[in-house]
Amino acid sequence: KEITIGEFTIILSYFNYIISSFKYFSSLAKEYQEKIPDEEDAWLCEFEIYDGTNQREKGVAVLEEATAKFRFCPRCWLRYVDILMDRGDYEKAEPIIRKMCKNPKTTEKINASYMYFLDGQCKLQKLYNSDAYDNDEVDEKDVWAVYKAFKRALSARGLRENIKSQIEEYILALSSETGIEFPDEWRN
Repeated sequence: KEITIGEFTIILSYFNYIISSFKYFSSLAKEYQEKIPDEEDAWLCEFEIYDGTNQREKGVAVLEEATAKFRFCPRCWLRYVDILMDRGDYEKAEPIIRKMCKNPKTTEKINASYMYFLDGQCKLQKLYNSDAYDNDEVDEKDVWAVYKAFKRALSARGLRENIKSQIEEYILALSSETGIEFPDEWRN
């Protein structure tokens, strides 16, 4: 179907409106960062603007900048780690996860059960990607490190049922593959 000049004008006006709205919201996020530079919400806001307009890489760059800039930004860390884990970049995610898990204030700001889930998932994926796993030479301490992270996730508040099911699947598979059982008393 061909469109008329009037329809084309309406479509063009709509795109101009979207572009100007994006520029406006982006400038608001930048102004937020300038006025309150130590507030991680300003950085998350800018990430969400980019992510919501299908410019994820620009948003990821904002999270990377916040991670480098702040000594403590748990919500930015969590969002960034979540993206890294989705991409399979476990080496880059691991030190950030470690930083989150070691800081007791982190659990006040984010869903701790999800943080521990990501910790276990990262350890599990690194184990699965190791030569030791490929050669059936898994070190028992590596399996226990995965189990301990999942235990913390299972015992933390706010664990969603779908994440709990995923943890159970991971535990069952790892137990079956290594012969090292996850203790029943660690399940909630």
